Amino acid sequence: MILPITLDNLNKNIELYVSVFNEPPWEDNWTFEKAERRFLDLLHTPRFVGFSYYHNEELVALAAGNCEEWSDGELFYLKEMCVRPNMQGQEIGTRLLSYLDAHLQERGVMYSYLLTLQEGQAASFYAKNSYKKDLNTVFMLHKLKK
Repeated sequence: MILPITLDNLNKNIELYVSVFNEPPWEDNWTFEKAERRFLDLLHTPRFVGFSYYHNEELVALAAGNCEEWSDGELFYLKEMCVRPNMQGQEIGTRLLSYLDAHLQERGVMYSYLLTLQEGQAASFYAKNSYKKDLNTVFMLHKLKK
């Protein structure tokens, strides 16, 4: 079952996010409070789109981002996606992305894009699901001085 992410189910999505990204291979240091701020920011972003994937009534995956205007149409920025590690390899992520794609196509969205590490299972997963590296774009980061 796939349901929209809302304020009513946000805490469950945050708990999933923290549990997935604090484990290998990411080993981040998310607290519930930090992740809650991140998800509240995302949820309140104009044109937010997010879905939760439930298996046997247990939340096992999520995908969320927002649509934004571009010169030749609307784009969707997939900011967050994760699948519970013990459920990976069962096509759950692929089914969730397919559902998201169908929803976005109905809205007239032209492209979906994301940022991920160049190597590793996430990049391989997205490549398997028709995402390609854009050779015309470079990700640049500027660290602010303390």
